[in-house]
Amino acid sequence: MPPRGPWLLTIDHPGVAAELATLQSSPLSGPGLAAFGFDTLTALHAALDRVYKLGVSLPGAPLARFRAQTASLPETTEAERLVIQRIGQDIFRAALMDYWGGRCPITGITDPALLRASHIVPWAECDDAQRLAAIIRAHCLDCCGGSSDEVRKCTALDCPSWPFRIGTNPWRAPLSEAERTRRRDRIARVGRRAGNSPEPEKPRGVEAASPSAPISARAAEASEP
Repeated sequence: MPPRGPWLLTIDHPGVAAELATLQSSPLSGPGLAAFGFDTLTALHAALDRVYKLGVSLPGAPLARFRAQTASLPETTEAERLVIQRIGQDIFRAALMDYWGGRCPITGITDPALLRASHIVPWAECDDAQRLAAIIRAHCLDCCGGSSDEVRKCTALDCPSWPFRIGTNPWRAPLSEAERTRRRDRIARVGRRAGNSPEPEKPRGVEAASPSAPISARAAEASEP
């Protein structure tokens, strides 16, 4: 004879408890924040599967996984930062797949190749650059069979969409002279704290005068033909 219920499930994770609020509450109290009752093992097992997926996808767990996987990775160059960004995107996608049970909450589609996690920001709140980047990214994914890895490895260099295939603009606006000066000053301060004193960069076209020469002598030399 199979075991008889009811079965009691208690939850101590506030986010998971809130997500399971539609389940039948148990009149019995437990050690957690919320308690739920189930008449059959099948219902209990389904709830346990949902609890696990919520536990690994709600805020906190994905961030912890991201930090653990990227803690020792360098982020000096643009390529290295892109690697870290890609790891974060993969973790974010996996968390959403777990949260929604591997299906689109609107259409019910379950084909992973057709499910994207790129439109988490409402379309109405995106600016023109974000909308354009999302459209190009979607086009490139369709072209590569829905594979993000194939998009990244794409060799169609002549395609107008190729520079934007990752979903970002690879060309940044040039730095202003004020920003360059600010960054040079910051590097100099860091160097001084580390015990190094790099000489400040000289403006182009200007020769440094000898600090030991009197100001009047320098002015006289400058006035000579």
